Amino acid sequence: GNQTRVKGTDGHLLEMRGSTFRFRGDGSRIEKVGDGQANVFGLCFDPLGNLFTSDCHSMPIYQVIHGGFYPVFGKPHDGLGYAPQMLWHNHGSTAIAGLNHCDEPLWPAEFQGNFLLGNVVTSRVNRDRIEDRGSTRIAHEMPDLVSTSDSWFRPVDVQFGPDGALYIADFYNRIIAHVEVPLSHPGRDRSSGRIWRVVRKATDGRPILRRHTDFRNLAPAEQVQRLADPSFAHRLAVLNHFCDLKDLDASIEGTLRTALTTRSAPVSLRVGALWILERRELLRPTELAAAANDSEALLRLHAVRVLVERRRWQESDLGLVRAALRDPSAPVVRAAADALARHPSFDNLAPLLALRRVAPEADTHLVYQVSKALRDQLLDETVFRRWRQGSQGDL
Repeated sequence: GNQTRVKGTDGHLLEMRGSTFRFRGDGSRIEKVGDGQANVFGLCFDPLGNLFTSDCHSMPIYQVIHGGFYPVFGKPHDGLGYAPQMLWHNHGSTAIAGLNHCDEPLWPAEFQGNFLLGNVVTSRVNRDRIEDRGSTRIAHEMPDLVSTSDSWFRPVDVQFGPDGALYIADFYNRIIAHVEVPLSHPGRDRSSGRIWRVVRKATDGRPILRRHTDFRNLAPAEQVQRLADPSFAHRLAVLNHFCDLKDLDASIEGTLRTALTTRSAPVSLRVGALWILERRELLRPTELAAAANDSEALLRLHAVRVLVERRRWQESDLGLVRAALRDPSAPVVRAAADALARHPSFDNLAPLLALRRVAPEADTHLVYQVSKALRDQLLDETVFRRWRQGSQGDL
């Protein structure tokens, strides 16, 4: 029911009803990522750059497509239809809290790629196995990671640390619903919150943990190598550290360029170098083009994601994105369609139509993204007017 309006210093206006949004730390821009959903209580990214949210009162997990419209208390969609689901079960409760994607190599193989969700009503940490159908990720219910008869256990967030352990934020309160009893009720506990650490153990009972030194004290080349760390959480911490530095040392910049262009380097290292150079506005057009045409699908995907985030394109950028519509990797193709959705042009209609005809119906997120990209082209008055003046049969 919140109809608050907020805008950044660039003047872009956002209506903050149930939705997922993002903002720049300097206040220059705030924008909606996904529309709809009732109470988003957690979000996470996977190494592909996909955004997932956990929603209290609709489905526990959504893979959020930028600009997609999601169900919220029976409200109508935006005309294109609701964005696709990735699961059809609610783990016995609509009150789902935080979530995380398991990309932690210290954990057993059966957990790799799983989603872990806090369930504050059933006092469990739920688990879902992921099946990939092209660019669509489908969640299948698995046995819970944590369950207890202690009804005070209220897991509101789950996060992997760089040490390889899973940390669970436990609200630990007998009363969980804000409408259950008055706020002044003596049964509301205000002092017993807990944080649990879940650690895998070796056969001899010793905990299996990863030890880290402070990478900031290492030589520049060694600092950059941490972008290839097995821990996704640690890789993100290193990436953000380099992006947040006031000044980037020239030797680090050179090491990043070498890492990006060395084909034998770990792909996660190359992806991290790509994003640091881009976010610091140091990425050269030749480097981006090489990444977009690399043999590693993950690097090609993130090269296209760089273009997704750029508000202004050069002519060469448009060529890279349109070429990516024919990429053999479905996530790359979907990212390219997302990029074109944000840069309307009459010349985008034909390749998007061609893609829509061959997009596998089982890849629901790709189908929706391409349909949305087509719709967004025609929302541009110049594109729509030109289309009206020509043949409309294909649409």
